[in-house]
Amino acid sequence: MTKHLSIEGKLPEGYVIVCSSREDEFSFLVRNLGLSVECPHCGTTVGSTDLALQYYLGKPEKSDAFPLSKPAPAANHVPS
Repeated sequence: MTKHLSIEGKLPEGYVIVCSSREDEFSFLVRNLGLSVECPHCGTTVGSTDLALQYYLGKPEKSDAFPLSKPAPAANHVPS
């Protein structure tokens, strides 16, 4: 079975999860991700790390965010 669960967003009450494993979409709320998340509608189970990775890598980068790059060496740094 193909994994069709995804995190739609984060609320103060928990995470909004969307399941699209059938013809229609079903959304539900989980307080914590735990080790895995199971859809109460169809029984599809996905590991929480996979869901979190998919969610954070799929988010557009904020314009005010710092770029993820290696810091430049200090001007007075002498390589050994």
